Amino acid sequence: MTATDKLDAPARHLLRGLGGTPRESAPEVAVLVRGRGAFSEDQLRELRSSGVGVRTVAEDVLSADLPATALLDLAGHDFVVAVQLATSLAPEGARPGDEPPVSYYDVE
Repeated sequence: MTATDKLDAPARHLLRGLGGTPRESAPEVAVLVRGRGAFSEDQLRELRSSGVGVRTVAEDVLSADLPATALLDLAGHDFVVAVQLATSLAPEGARPGDEPPVSYYDVE
């Protein structure tokens, strides 16, 4: 499976829209990452050293922040099975017709 195949459709769409954007000026995105198994300390260290801001780890799933242009690098690790852009949830108490929160799907 290629790195691109590990990305969900919104992540692939976002990358196409970024074209040749340099990593340092790319928007930061939040992702959910599924691993081949529970993430080891060595794997987490490898992700962090490549610029991935690991936030929460629960067995074989983690949440992280990284520049959007680094999505393919993240998906390229052989211990990563899938990468999904995180979506914003509606705030508690939101009613139909309220302005939706900004989502990473809105990045063009």
